[in-house]
Amino acid sequence: MKKWVRTDPVLRDWREHLGDKFEEYLQSSIGTVHTFQGKEADEVIFMLGCDSRSAGAVRWVGPNIVDVSASRAKKRLYAIGDIEVWKINPEVSAMKGVIDCQWLVEYEKFEKLERAFKESPTDKLRKRLIEARARVMASIPSASSLPMKRIDARGRFGLDAGEDGPSEEFAVDMSSYLANTREKLNGIALSADASDGLWDEQAARDRFRSIPKDDLENICCLVKQGFLMRGVYSLFDMGSGDERGPSGDMPICLLSFCKAAEILLRGGYLGLLKKANPGYRFDSRDSRKDLKSMRTSDATLGVMARVVKGNSVLLGELTKAERDEEWWRKFGNTILSVSTTRNSACHGSSDKLIDGSCYDKAMKDFFDEGVERKVGLLAEGKALSLLEAAVSDSQKVACAREAWKAACSQKAGREGRSEEPSHKVVAPAKEVVGGDAKTRSAAEKADGGVGGRPAVEAVGGNETRCPVAGKAGGEEVRRSATDEVWTPPRAKREDTLSLGKILGALKEEGVFEGGAPASADVNLELNAMGYLSGEAGNWTPTRKGCEEMGMAAVDYGDSYGIGYLDPERAKAVLRRMYGAVDAAFAGECVLIRKGDPRYGLAKSMKSIVGESPDIEAAFEGKFGCRATTQKINEKLLAPNGYLTEERKPTRKGAEQMSMVLREFSKGDGEPKEFAVYYLDAEKVRGVLLGLIASYR
Repeated sequence: MKKWVRTDPVLRDWREHLGDKFEEYLQSSIGTVHTFQGKEADEVIFMLGCDSRSAGAVRWVGPNIVDVSASRAKKRLYAIGDIEVWKINPEVSAMKGVIDCQWLVEYEKFEKLERAFKESPTDKLRKRLIEARARVMASIPSASSLPMKRIDARGRFGLDAGEDGPSEEFAVDMSSYLANTREKLNGIALSADASDGLWDEQAARDRFRSIPKDDLENICCLVKQGFLMRGVYSLFDMGSGDERGPSGDMPICLLSFCKAAEILLRGGYLGLLKKANPGYRFDSRDSRKDLKSMRTSDATLGVMARVVKGNSVLLGELTKAERDEEWWRKFGNTILSVSTTRNSACHGSSDKLIDGSCYDKAMKDFFDEGVERKVGLLAEGKALSLLEAAVSDSQKVACAREAWKAACSQKAGREGRSEEPSHKVVAPAKEVVGGDAKTRSAAEKADGGVGGRPAVEAVGGNETRCPVAGKAGGEEVRRSATDEVWTPPRAKREDTLSLGKILGALKEEGVFEGGAPASADVNLELNAMGYLSGEAGNWTPTRKGCEEMGMAAVDYGDSYGIGYLDPERAKAVLRRMYGAVDAAFAGECVLIRKGDPRYGLAKSMKSIVGESPDIEAAFEGKFGCRATTQKINEKLLAPNGYLTEERKPTRKGAEQMSMVLREFSKGDGEPKEFAVYYLDAEKVRGVLLGLIASYR
């Protein structure tokens, strides 16, 4: 840590300004826990460190270390670490529990003072109440303290171009936080005034009594928390009771309501939707992702909005006596609106969230019982009971599915596309060849089919499917001329080679120094380069992977894996990935190895962008997508000559953006890996902002 502070270019001005005092500060204020025994400070930062590979070190941290760290702070303690890593340590978990509950401890004190002030409004009590409120607000957890993942909603969940819906989703994990605070929250009563008369807990328990008990408890706690926080965020002219509107950092407040709605949809509606239409496909990148296989973690608000809207005809048929198709469509739109609120809270755009109108809009999404404009998610219980009764009638469900299929066919006919209810396929132009109608894209006309495969045949405007060319056991490839839909080919295991065998063959060729890299590591690289999509353990071939590397989805009986129909194409790509990196860039780019003083200073593009909200905002505004390393390379650096087509540094990149190749070595006999890093973050920021501004 001291070494980093001494050399970090961001702190250069501080070092020059403070001179010798800067070094004195380092020696007195940064060190291991043991060096601070007997010392105190107003504020203490407890850096936990470690990653998922350091379970032994995590378990080693005992109560004495945590006690010394926490007791050094006189006013404020910051604990920085990965909650998923440190939750296995009982002492750190206990510390996290104390931090999570601290705002509730302060709230109880605030509540007592508030009651006293209402009975006897004096200036002294008013001052104490304002101070107590400030302590509550200071101890409320920030939204950024919750584990969250970004999900590419358009790529993964089939949102078509121009269709309403977020381009990305945030999966927020509040399970650890709820486990720590639920008991404390249950001990605090929520008055009708505090909830503006919108929430009656007992009525809600009756309304949602069919969902799992644990889910119902969490919903009640989250709604209560949201209203309690909202009351704290509101400023009052004490004495007159004149409310001046909410203030402060409100994302955690709104996230509480959003998470309650998500738990309700997962615990109440998801299971019923699976029974009603189990074959509905919700993941456009993987034809196996039908509704019956949807994991609970996949059921984010944005996904549930799409599923409800996509099944509005079916749901309307099941409950048409009281909740028709239009009602369910409005229900889906409300979920989508809540998803937008949640995404804004996760982005942390506080200017938008502080505005009281945002809170008021969200309350209508959650509690408006009128059906004219919206359907309040947390106020609606009738639809759930109607749906429960309907899905138990198999004949009624079968009739509803037929109505849904008919509606999908009619819609497909109007749009001139094939009958694929959960996907949009635009019908391409037809070319008559030998008396048969054949549908071909421009690229397929040029070479007789993408990747050498035959064009997709079409009769009456509907696509049929063709086998993988030249391979026995290959099942099907479906493609449209507009390239909007991609279903990877499937093949039998015996007709493909695994990645491990291909890497073994390349090792024999001498491509790798030492042993071949692990298949899991190579798959991560292939994902970063666009050949695979998904996540570890659930990879799916992309169109690029199938066409450039001959990938296919292989059926292993109870699961699918990745196989290679054309190993030679795969080898060609892997040779480029793992060629002689340092020889290829001699004189072009500095190669940094461990032991080099610059090794720890070099930053990844992901790190630089993460510290630069101006870059993220400018990039999203220009391109409409998140500023990932892959997107920046694809849209800015490679086209402007900073990277080669293989995503390797050029001389221009080295000179103007301080690019270096950083070597990663796993140990003796293990293959070396290289990645592009940057020595001067300010140079990188300047170039990126200039490229974004000048892009046309």
